[in-house]
Amino acid sequence: MARNESGFTAGADGDSIASAILNALNHHDRRVRARVIEEAARAADPDLLVRAVADHRDAVRRNAAMDALVRGGVRSVPALVRALDDPDPEVVMFAASVLGKTRDREAVPHLLRLLRYEDVNIVQAAIESLGHLRAQAAVTPLIELLDRDPWLRYGAVHALGEIGDARAADPLGAVLADDEVWEMAIAALGKVRSVRAIGHLADALRSRATTPAFRAPLRALGDALRRQPAADRLSRLPSWAELAAAEPVHIRLHEVLDGLAERESSPDELELAEAAAMLVRGLHLAPLYASVVRSARSAALRPILQFWTLAIGPDAADALIAGLSDDNPGVRALACRCAGALRLQELSKPLIARLADDEASVREPAVRALAQLGAADALPALAERLLDPEPAVCAAAQEALGTCDPAAASEALLVFPRRDPAVAAAMLRVMRASPHPNQLPFLFDCIAHDDPDVRRLAVEAMAEQPDADLIEILGRLLDDPDAEVRTTTVHLLGRKRTARARDLLLERLERLERGASDVGLIVHTLVEMQGLAVASRLIELYEQHPGVALAPVLEALAELHEPAVEPLLVALLADHDRELRCLAIKALAQFASPVAIRHILAAATDPAWQVRAAVAEALGGISGAAAAAELERLALDEHAVVATTARHRLEVAHAD
Repeated sequence: MARNESGFTAGADGDSIASAILNALNHHDRRVRARVIEEAARAADPDLLVRAVADHRDAVRRNAAMDALVRGGVRSVPALVRALDDPDPEVVMFAASVLGKTRDREAVPHLLRLLRYEDVNIVQAAIESLGHLRAQAAVTPLIELLDRDPWLRYGAVHALGEIGDARAADPLGAVLADDEVWEMAIAALGKVRSVRAIGHLADALRSRATTPAFRAPLRALGDALRRQPAADRLSRLPSWAELAAAEPVHIRLHEVLDGLAERESSPDELELAEAAAMLVRGLHLAPLYASVVRSARSAALRPILQFWTLAIGPDAADALIAGLSDDNPGVRALACRCAGALRLQELSKPLIARLADDEASVREPAVRALAQLGAADALPALAERLLDPEPAVCAAAQEALGTCDPAAASEALLVFPRRDPAVAAAMLRVMRASPHPNQLPFLFDCIAHDDPDVRRLAVEAMAEQPDADLIEILGRLLDDPDAEVRTTTVHLLGRKRTARARDLLLERLERLERGASDVGLIVHTLVEMQGLAVASRLIELYEQHPGVALAPVLEALAELHEPAVEPLLVALLADHDRELRCLAIKALAQFASPVAIRHILAAATDPAWQVRAAVAEALGGISGAAAAAELERLALDEHAVVATTARHRLEVAHAD
């Protein structure tokens, strides 16, 4: 007798290894049985596995055989299709169930014919598999099943939601009249990519505003809105307008946001809070903007709420002012980040007040926000933060002062006592990044300083002192017809790291006659020069000249994780240009925030296969059950490139 590594034996009487595998499917040891199942999926005859499924006497062996058939994938399909004609109804039912898990779309026509079976268990199994396969060919027959057996209605509603076809919006909306299947239909409508589905959900939300069932349509609306990221398209929808005027709905949204702000939330509650924030923003419910900001009391909610506060835009200013004085440091920090990202100049004074906040977690984003605003009146307070006891705040202050007007920054710095080594070192780091001629006397003093670190920093700062004539010469060379000259010029200006050099590069970028190669180089150089400090100018530039030509701008901002660009990328998911939609998917994947991931998942039903392929590629780098499940579905996509990409990403994930 010979025993192989899976733990089963093949007899010397000529039994094949495949038969031995089948005989070991019911092994009592689970670990051995798992290895046997893997071996069976690879080597056993699928028809023999189907026979094992038909064995009513051994449930363990039957379940193991089904598992092996699922793992066998495409090689199992012919045997499973033949099993659909088996005289044993249980075999037919099991075969129908397993076909949906093979990820092979060739099974769809065979499953469709099962919808005419008299045995409701077989029909139900076929319905579930068609939903799992996202079989669009099944939409019409599934809609017809909504008026048949009540048990089948449940399955049809769920399957139509999984498929997500727009044709199902109105039929699912009609099903809402049935209280028994209402909640399932609500969830299904949330998965349908259709404005009409949002209309039905808006009606449902309004009708249940005063009931405990309010959360179901709210959660589904959030799901649906992620599939329609351009909320302005909903303005002509009557039910949407009615929702905006429904005060009971507003009260419940306030309760949801405030209730979740008082405690740490489960994943389901986080999704609910995001749905509420999406509605507040989409319906322009200004009185609730403060509730969105205040909900940042929950640490788990902050990334989501930051996104939606930024999506609200400048209209959130009053809510952010209130947030800056909130008694919760998490709310104050979020208000600082949003005020800076939205470039709300009117918030500079309350932000300056936050520089003296008791919490370093608030002082740091306040410093960065003021740097983004370029608030000249904040310079003395920013200079004081150079001596902050928290290193992160001190580093942020150095970076902020280094991006300010050099003359003004120097004036604020030079009031410090100059001989103290810690103070001198902090000043020199700023001057190295923001040189100005009025710094020269101080630099000469520091070169003779007793402290070696101060002397070293002084030399580095002296090397960065500007040469105005050289800068202007370099600026003229940016229009040189020779690509290599332009490239060298860009690199030299990048090394100067002055405001004038930055402005010259931005001016060059604004001239739309530039070559595509120049765009990427200049954007990369600007980012190397000033990082996030140049983000606002790049965003303005893209908004003035949107399109594929300035795609490197969006890519660079995504690499920087600039929060204000995330809503812009989400909006691009609704752009008519599929190349821009693909770019948005790739850029959002770099954020990997909860909001970005949810919008990437929602884009998996985009009509353009190129976009769906980009989604599959992006999901390969995202962990979590939702990403894995979506990849499984994309592996069934009707377009070969999408399916192949998804399968490859799944294989890589399994290998890791």
